[in-house]
Amino acid sequence: MKKFIFRLQKVMEYKEDIEKQKMGELAEAENRLMVEIEKLETLKKREQAYLDEIDVMRQQTVIHPVEIQALYRYIEKLKSMQNAQRVQINKAKKVVEAKRQALVLATQEKKVLEKLKEKQVQAYEAEVARQEQIFFDEIASTKYGRTKETSV
Repeated sequence: MKKFIFRLQKVMEYKEDIEKQKMGELAEAENRLMVEIEKLETLKKREQAYLDEIDVMRQQTVIHPVEIQALYRYIEKLKSMQNAQRVQINKAKKVVEAKRQALVLATQEKKVLEKLKEKQVQAYEAEVARQEQIFFDEIASTKYGRTKETSV
């Protein structure tokens, strides 16, 4: 009997390529999200450093109100930058989730084809076993017929 050939093999390979592409896109989106989170953390650390600097300046005997006022203005700017960064993080999270859903869909499509192939392989193997059984039955009946003829 002929070797098993899955007719949709090219389609399944295409679906595997799509799945790999979606995995790469998801990894890239997750990396972008991590970069955005790191930017926010950097802004928070910078804000804390300036707040600490203001505390040090307040503890000094000579207070420079102009400098403290400038630092507070910069801290306010840092806070607005943090808010803008949070917006960027939320956008990046949405992109990650969309990429994750696309990957799930691509994986499901590939699995459908894998299950179909598995069923076809099982059907093919069952047919091969059936054909072999028929062949062996014919050999046995032919042998039985010959031994019966020679004994008569």
